[in-house]
Amino acid sequence: MSVAIVKSLGVRGASVWKLDDNGTPGQYPNVDNVAITLPSIELETSSLQLMGTLDVPDLSRVGNLQLTVNVPLDVPSAMELLEMGKVVKWMITWCSQEYDSVTGTTTPKSFTVMASGFITSIPNAEVNAGAENTGDITMNLISYKKINGTDNKVQFEIDRGKGIFNVLGQDMIRQFTSLY
Repeated sequence: MSVAIVKSLGVRGASVWKLDDNGTPGQYPNVDNVAITLPSIELETSSLQLMGTLDVPDLSRVGNLQLTVNVPLDVPSAMELLEMGKVVKWMITWCSQEYDSVTGTTTPKSFTVMASGFITSIPNAEVNAGAENTGDITMNLISYKKINGTDNKVQFEIDRGKGIFNVLGQDMIRQFTSLY
């Protein structure tokens, strides 16, 4: 069983860059103005026996993280995002607006996601006359970092290989293990 601490979020108007081995993006994004689905962050649960069974989130076991990008199939640079059998690194950026109902003001917010993982699904071209031909690329994530670019604060940082699980700058694993 698992518990979602963050539900998946759909974003439109994102730009995606494939990063080279040094983590450097190209001059231009591979795809621009695309829809993405950010991963749900779920924790597997462990059962404790305390006058019955209690399921508690286990911070050492983050569930499957998947990132999906809907790309146009007729753009050659979009197909450069695909690389099977090896770790792929992407940088994704987008802007949104935050509306404050108290003051009636709208504030622009920018976000950046740094993601690395393995491509697990590639788009299958279905050609329909007069329709946009798009398909989903899905990546199973090894590392995921979401940064609020407006104030440059890291919202989430998860790295399965290094044992990192930070939410809003708080080391969740250290906080959890300090309870015992």
